Amino acid sequence: MNTQENFASDPPLKTTLREIRELSRSGKFWAGFAAVVVVLAISGPFDTQDLLEFPARLTYWTLISLTTLFTGLFVSYYVSFTARRLGTNELVCRTAGALLSGVPITLIVWVSNIGLFGFDMGGSDEFMRLFFYCTGIAAATVFLFYLFEDNADAKPEMDIESDNSFLQRLPKHLDRGLISLQAQDHYVKATTENGTAMVLMRLNDAEQELAGFDGLRVHRSWWVSRAHITEIGRQNDRLVLQLSNGQSVPVSRTYQKSVREALNS
Repeated sequence: MNTQENFASDPPLKTTLREIRELSRSGKFWAGFAAVVVVLAISGPFDTQDLLEFPARLTYWTLISLTTLFTGLFVSYYVSFTARRLGTNELVCRTAGALLSGVPITLIVWVSNIGLFGFDMGGSDEFMRLFFYCTGIAAATVFLFYLFEDNADAKPEMDIESDNSFLQRLPKHLDRGLISLQAQDHYVKATTENGTAMVLMRLNDAEQELAGFDGLRVHRSWWVSRAHITEIGRQNDRLVLQLSNGQSVPVSRTYQKSVREALNS
């Protein structure tokens, strides 16, 4: 089979920049960012309530939040994508990235406080205290992002017509003979008889776009075409489907009953 895969082999830097670019296009992301900045400006944590008037606090927290957020996202994503290539667990990858992002974030806050706002930042003890604060906040933010993405993928969000429009997202030479879909981070890996392609969307949304297609969801991370299922068996006490291209696809307990009913109908 002539396998052609888009995005999957991209280097971590390119994947990181693409993820950040897509995130920055989200209206919900910027609305949430603005809400957080306003709350910080009003509450004035870390002595900013006493040191700065409200307009200055708003400016301070906008600059600090903007620079540290995107610095943290860049480092976290880059480390995460690099570690993931070694087969590391998803949450471990993101946590490692968050912890490492604490270093540049602390430096940004430290320099900004001294250079732009003239704060007395003290000595090395204060620097280490700031480092632990910044690292802890970065780790908590990444963990919340992880939970949000995990929950968002667990339930559909868009009302998409059943017109097989997902196939139109694929390159022309791949839009026939769909075999399977696999969720990979923010992407769906589509496997067809002619190769593979990565599509930036959630598996739930891809499944909805394929509602008129003869296929079924078999796992949180897998959708398969029923026509390409060649065998159903067990492996390590788990239900497994064999597909026409040699793929072995696990069936989770959640979907076992519906899969058996679909294959016996």
